[in-house]
Amino acid sequence: MSLHQVKVSTKEVLGIVKENKQKHDAILKDAIEGYWFEAEKSLKRTEKEQISAWEKAHKEQLKRMRKQLRDNKKNLREQIKKELGFVEKRKKDGPWQYMRNTYPETHADDYIGTIRRLELCVETEVELDTQEFDRYVRNKWEWRDSFICSNSGYVTSYYSNTTSYPTIALSSSWASGSCLSNSSNYASSASWACNSLFGTGSIGVGASYVGYGIAIAETPKPKATGNDALDNF
Repeated sequence: MSLHQVKVSTKEVLGIVKENKQKHDAILKDAIEGYWFEAEKSLKRTEKEQISAWEKAHKEQLKRMRKQLRDNKKNLREQIKKELGFVEKRKKDGPWQYMRNTYPETHADDYIGTIRRLELCVETEVELDTQEFDRYVRNKWEWRDSFICSNSGYVTSYYSNTTSYPTIALSSSWASGSCLSNSSNYASSASWACNSLFGTGSIGVGASYVGYGIAIAETPKPKATGNDALDNF
């Protein structure tokens, strides 16, 4: 008889297989319940571990960000302090990093050239065409609107933040000349008083233009606004 092939009782084998299935099912039932227990534990553990990892990474990131913030504040304060030094020294070319304002538009050289030509004129009277009359007497230069538009904000700021302002007086060649004797625009009007061309602008107080008949004096500022000065220009 070969052990590779035997004859057994069908009924007996059926009973054995059924019994083995019951053993299998019992183990499977416990395994399934254990699986769900482990699934719950695994998910809760994963949640805890992931949150912990995120918190750790977040703390490290916050630490780096705080350090970066401190460094940025330090660098900013140092640069602003440096640029405030440029402001104090009236160093308009900087170099600037955070200053965004454009420097006031200036046409002072047009006045200086005209003043010098009139001072050197040997005639007691001068003849002006329409354009020259508008420029020299009426103060209506080609750049007038652009000048007022560009500088109006600065003029308003000046009036809002100072208690006095410089006034301009011109030499007799302008103030008492035949064409300008009654012109308030060039004598001491607020437009000359507050704009930066002859005050704190690019020319400043110096013999280079004092010699042209311009003198500056500090006087108490009346209750006025920058618009008054611009309207009188």
